[in-house]
Amino acid sequence: MKNMIKDAAVLLVITLFSGLILGVVYQITKEPIAKAEAEAARAA
Repeated sequence: MKNMIKDAAVLLVITLFSGLILGVVYQITKEPIAKAEAEAARAA
């Protein structure tokens, strides 16, 4: 039982860390992607 709780805690930490990384990357790339889409729409 104790081992299962430890494994679940490790998975929780990995999931939280991965979600945080994805959120940061999304915030960094959101503006350049929007600019590229606007430029593509303007050029079309």
